[in-house]
This record gives sequence, structure tokens and C-alpha cells, in this order.
Amino acid sequence: MNKVKVRVLGSILIGLCLGLPKLSFMIQDYTNYNEAISIDGGKMEDILKKHPLISYLYQYDYVLNNEVEQERYIIKNSQSYSKKQQKSLKNMQDIYSQEIQKLINHKILTHSLLESDPQKDYQLTFGTLIKNKKQTIEQYALEQIYRLNSQHDKIIDFHMDAQTHKIMKISITKDDVQQINQDEMKTLLWNMIQYLELDDIDDWHYNQNGYESYQAKLRVSFENTVIDGQQTYSIRTSILYSAFQKQVHIIVE
Repeated sequence: MNKVKVRVLGSILIGLCLGLPKLSFMIQDYTNYNEAISIDGGKMEDILKKHPLISYLYQYDYVLNNEVEQERYIIKNSQSYSKKQQKSLKNMQDIYSQEIQKLINHKILTHSLLESDPQKDYQLTFGTLIKNKKQTIEQYALEQIYRLNSQHDKIIDFHMDAQTHKIMKISITKDDVQQINQDEMKTLLWNMIQYLELDDIDDWHYNQNGYESYQAKLRVSFENTVIDGQQTYSIRTSILYSAFQKQVHIIVE
């Protein structure tokens, strides 16, 4: 066996060794999740039927093929795309406009933060829209850069489930630090649960990580970090018990 073959075989073996623990965790998590559904019986099945968002979150997270197909569209450059791409971009743009307005109505976001006209419904006019696809499950991401490398930097990112059109994650980075206390966090997160139409689930409980529901196997959490005078805070909806679930720490200065 020549040296090239040895190197290739070695690379494959190293890749398998590194990938097997991750695959093992994914399979174990997925097994635990299905066992939990079996234990809960009809209760969990009813929740999944009523709230398909939860099912899509799990499917997207547990697709063993981690490769994500991506399509990126810059809203300001819409005329440079094909008619098919323009149609896809317009569809995502309209959906995001409607859902961001709902976030405003639920007091999760404000026109002031978004620098939009408070006398009108929100209209998405700039940013980069990204279609992420894992097998048959899609998510739409939106990246908005208001200002960068200035005295008033501001970046806002969103993630949306393409099937239910619910925005699952909002992340805001800005220079002017805003103090956010526990009561405000709790209210903000409950408003998010209402926006997601998950407030009929009756076992939500609040802890330092946010609201959690064992029945739905979900967490709606708040993360706030301040580093060198720049603040990033986010609201995210994520599944419980995942081996890859990021631990949420609240840092308030």
C-alpha cells in the first residue's frame, strides 16, 4: 500500500473516530426523546399535533446529515436575481414583515429598536435573507446590519421556521448597553411564548435559563452578554435534552 493510500485511510479513520461520539450522542438523544413521547402517551402526541413547530424543531436538530443547503439573497439587490429567485425572496420578505410586526404587537420588539415608522405596519426593506435546508426541513434566517464600526453599531439576526413561519430566535447586538432585570426577562420570554402560540401548554416553569416545558420538551431562554461595552442579547426557542444544546448564561453588568 503506497503512502497516499495510507494517508487517505488514516484521514478516514480519524474522521470516523471524531464523528462517532457525536453520532452516538445524537442517536441517544433522539432515542430518549422518543422514549419520553412514549411515556407521556397521548399527551405529547396531542401537543405535537397542535404545535407542529415543536416537531419541526426536533426534526431539524436531529437530521443526521448535518450538511445545510443555503440560498442567500440581499434584499437591496433583488433586481439582480432571476425571476424564480425574486419570487422566493419576495415570499420570504413578506413573511418576515408580517411576523416581525407580530413581535412588535407582542411587545417583544419595538419600532424604535427597528428604526421603523410607528404609524405603519413593519415592512422589511433591507438585510440578507438566507434559506437553510436540511433534507426537507427549512429555516429562514435574516441578518440586518444597521451600522457597523460606528458609535452606534447595531446588528439584528432572526431565525424562522419555514413551515409555521414562527420566528424562533432573535439576537440583537448594539453599543448602548441596556439594563435588563429578571422581571423584564420573564415578561419578555412569556410574550415570546404567546407569540409562538405555545401558552396553552400547562407546565411551563421559569428558572434561571428561562421558561421550560417538560411536556413539550422545549426551552424559551434569554441570554444577555456585555463585553467591552457592547451588548448582545437574544431570545431563543430550543429543544431540551440535546447533547449539543448550548448552555445559557446570563451576564448583566
